[in-house]
Formats: sequence, structure tokens, C-alpha cells
Amino acid sequence: LLSSRFLRLNQAAAAMVLVGANSTVNFVPIMKSFGHPALTAASIASLAGISTIVGRMVGGYLLDRISGNVVAGVSVAMPIASSLLLLLFPGSVEACAAAALILGLGLGAEFDAVAYLTTRHFGMRSFGVLFGVVGSTLGLAIGLGPTLLNHVYDVTGSYVPAIWAFIPTCVVGSLLFFTLGRYPDFGEKGLPSDSPKADALGPGVAEPAPATR
Repeated sequence: LLSSRFLRLNQAAAAMVLVGANSTVNFVPIMKSFGHPALTAASIASLAGISTIVGRMVGGYLLDRISGNVVAGVSVAMPIASSLLLLLFPGSVEACAAAALILGLGLGAEFDAVAYLTTRHFGMRSFGVLFGVVGSTLGLAIGLGPTLLNHVYDVTGSYVPAIWAFIPTCVVGSLLFFTLGRYPDFGEKGLPSDSPKADALGPGVAEPAPATR
């Protein structure tokens, strides 16, 4: 829990949700603020839901074949393109539709990648506890993100400042995923080689089994 690797994973996951889930939940209000009719905004937002399904399948396929760090890092960076399309072409239906599709693709791959990376970097011994902490962080970000986004709108009368803030958030999250490093070799101890507990046990020494009668 205190390792730099876990803290980076947790922070990257929080950045991922602050942008991805936040954008999806508020996509219709964002479109309406750009002058699109409610029906058009809802139709565009539905594209994000469809592409999320595709993103999950493509992300799962890639996780079986290349590094999960790369899959997660690229997925978190994808909303940068969505944000730029919304900022540069707010009145274009085509640009907003492309933004929704890109956002959904990235979001679909992101969530699966976080669970996958938790198992690959920390093993299965304490997966429930570790992913429980990550899940709590995600839940906090999901709840806090829309509140902050709509507070920005209440103060400024526009979603544009918040959308600009998405870009550096995505950059930070992507870099954190890319810097997780290679998957550890858990060996006999079932602990990653950089674990303080593993160092205390010494090389090649397994944890003592619990006493039994």
C-alpha cells in the first residue's frame, strides 16, 4: 500500500476517472452549452456508450498481447484528443461525435486495464485489499469529479475551463501508467521483489506457514 508503484497506480486511476467518467456523465450538458439542441446532444452522447463496449473488447485483446502499462497509458491519453476537438470545434456536430467516440474507446479500455495491472504488479495474494483501495479511490473520484466540474460551470458560466484542465490531468495519468515499470517476479514468496516484506524475508525464503495443530 505504501510502495511508490502502488501510489502511482492509484493516482493514475484517479486521474483516469476524473476525466473519463466526468466527461461521459456531463457530455450532454457540455454539448448543450455549446449550442447543440438537446436531442442532438443526447444522440452524440450515445456514441460514447457504443464505443465504450468496443473499447472494452479491444482493450482486453491488447492486454493479452502487449504491456498493460502501454494500454492504460494510451487509453488515458485519448481524452486529450476529445478535449481538443470540443475546444477547437465546439459547434461542429462531426467533431463532437468524433470526441464522443474517442472518449468511449479510451474509457472502455481504462477500467479493465487498472484491474489487470493490479494483478500483474502486485499478484493475487492481497488482490482484494489492494483493488478495494483502488476501487475506493475510483468511487471518490467519480463522486467528486462532477461536483467540481459543475462548480466550475456555476462560477464561470462555461465548461471550457474544466475541459482545458482535463488535458494536463490526462498527461499526468498517462505518465504515471507508463512509469509503473516491468511486471515483478513474485517467485516463491508470492511478493514482488521490491516489497519491503520480501526484503525482510531474504532472497529465496518463503513466508513461514501458519501454525496448525
